[in-house]
Amino acid sequence: MKVWKITVITVIAVSILICCGCNEKGNFISDQKIATFAQPDDIDLYRRLLPPQFDMPKHPLVGLVVVDYTKVRPWPFTRYQEGYIVLRASYNSEEGWHCIFMPVTKRVAMWGGRRMGFPKYIADRITLAPDGEGWRGEVFHEGTSRLLLTFTPGEVKDEPVYLKEKWELGGPVFQLTPPAKGPQVKVVKSTEMGKPEMKTSYGFVAVTIGESEPSAGLVKPGTVLPGMFEIKTGGSGVLKPE
Repeated sequence: MKVWKITVITVIAVSILICCGCNEKGNFISDQKIATFAQPDDIDLYRRLLPPQFDMPKHPLVGLVVVDYTKVRPWPFTRYQEGYIVLRASYNSEEGWHCIFMPVTKRVAMWGGRRMGFPKYIADRITLAPDGEGWRGEVFHEGTSRLLLTFTPGEVKDEPVYLKEKWELGGPVFQLTPPAKGPQVKVVKSTEMGKPEMKTSYGFVAVTIGESEPSAGLVKPGTVLPGMFEIKTGGSGVLKPE
């Protein structure tokens, strides 16, 4: 397909998402993902990765996810894969998250997300597939692995500190526009329409952030953390920038 045709389709798709994506229908119908949280190994690096517009949270925390959005809408917004790393952050005395890494596999998803401040780019490849009794999710770009999450089901006997203390892990996402540059701050909130069905398997996630990534020192390569593999069906999620 010619470049101009791809550009036109992308512009139309992003316009549709902006005009229709924040209504009662929602965009995200079903997905499957590996997810885990980690306390940062390098708190100074954590602070450097947070833009100066944001304050440190009460409990610094790193979220790592590889997800396959198996059903989305409206067309030409189609199935795509994504990896992301988020940091707990505070903005105007409200706690939430700030995304520092978000490669995707489709242009429509990339440009729609960048309009909201997410640092999306097109990766060479993002995979999420069964691996023995568990699952393996990986982001590849420019010939190297940028994020690897390997999930193994099992009983988590020792709860992480952040679960014992009942940390509030929700809240909005704080992003800069243009992405990673600013100076404008956008507050993006996620809402789930309807009642999705969630099938969650708990266990352990081995994490490796590619050594070429600025965030590589946040979690030591091969660190194993309590985590989950989750399949969502039904419902309809939507992201709404304020």
